Amino acid sequence: MKKITLVLVFLFSLNNAIGQPPPPGINYYYTIDTNNDGYTTFNIDYYINTYLFNKALAMGFNLSGYNLSLYPSYTDYTNNTDVIGASYINQVSSSQYCKLKIVYSGTGISYVQEILDNNFSDIILRTVNHDFDDDHDSVLNYLEDLNNDGILNNEDTDSDGIFNFLDDDDDGDGILSITEDYNQNGLLSDDDTNANGIPDYLDNTLILASESFITKNDVKLFPNPVQNNLTISTSFDTYQNIEILDLSGKVLTVINENTTNIDFSGFKSGIYFVKINWKDTSINFKIIKL
Repeated sequence: MKKITLVLVFLFSLNNAIGQPPPPGINYYYTIDTNNDGYTTFNIDYYINTYLFNKALAMGFNLSGYNLSLYPSYTDYTNNTDVIGASYINQVSSSQYCKLKIVYSGTGISYVQEILDNNFSDIILRTVNHDFDDDHDSVLNYLEDLNNDGILNNEDTDSDGIFNFLDDDDDGDGILSITEDYNQNGLLSDDDTNANGIPDYLDNTLILASESFITKNDVKLFPNPVQNNLTISTSFDTYQNIEILDLSGKVLTVINENTTNIDFSGFKSGIYFVKINWKDTSINFKIIKL
């Protein structure tokens, strides 16, 4: 039992370290807290009937044959008291644990109850400070709410499973959002290199280079996760240098030669950034070392 507990703790820590949400049994519902007092209104109807339903579908569960009810505590869940309605203001500051009851209606597809409970029943309502920058990408949390509905669970531009306000690379192009301020005015919203109406930090179709556009497909690093040798594949192979950084941004090593392989065998297991520098731009890749 002790070994199982240690494995679960390790998996939870690893998910947090790489910016991923915790295991599927714990579901967070993030909503903007406009005055940063720890309390806000949660659209429970949207969360259960749209977000959670679609998440379940993506995992292979069609919950249309089930009745879903959210309770503000485990005690209420057990006693069938104080079921939460269509909207709810959290009663516990900043983070409130709630419990979802999933009851089969007798029609439609049914699943093993334990599997459903393990995946969907534990829900934490969490308020998100309006003017903080949780992912340190220079975009404030409320600006990460692109559709201005106050809900952050429906903002995942690159569909990587990490909500934008927790993702320092919102478009998944391998470049940290904070470095896509190409006009260097401190704003990311007005950088639209190809004038397609999408700010560069939300657009994974191009990266600005010295004389041409480098598309996402022009640079690949593999395998990721890596154990020994990391291969670089790019048609723009004449670059100035390659930097390897830790999670804090500290430069661990600099490779001042054009190479197609990086030896990772000497690095400890963990998360690193590989930064490839050209004359006028840089590309960052998040790499997991096994």
